[in-house]
Amino acid sequence: MGRVKRSGHDEPLKQKGVGTLIAIDMLSKTYENHYDVAVLISGDHDFLDLVRAVKNTGKQVFGVFSEKTTSSDLKDSFDREFDLEKIVTDIRKQAPNN
Repeated sequence: MGRVKRSGHDEPLKQKGVGTLIAIDMLSKTYENHYDVAVLISGDHDFLDLVRAVKNTGKQVFGVFSEKTTSSDLKDSFDREFDLEKIVTDIRKQAPNN
């Protein structure tokens, strides 16, 4: 959980620091050998260096993201990639008609 903060008096609350917490968790769990494959559900280009760092330890990183909003560099860095819109479309096709 990140911090909750307002930019101004009348502004809505926003979460801050979540990306940093994800990075700390992924890296610390990598070095503690808690997993062999990490699954990052994000298309945020800011995670590119994190993915590279995790992969440099010999672990794999699978990415789940929106094809429309994810940088090609981040997509290319994943060991396996999953387009969220395609997953949702496939699930809808398999759902029984109501």
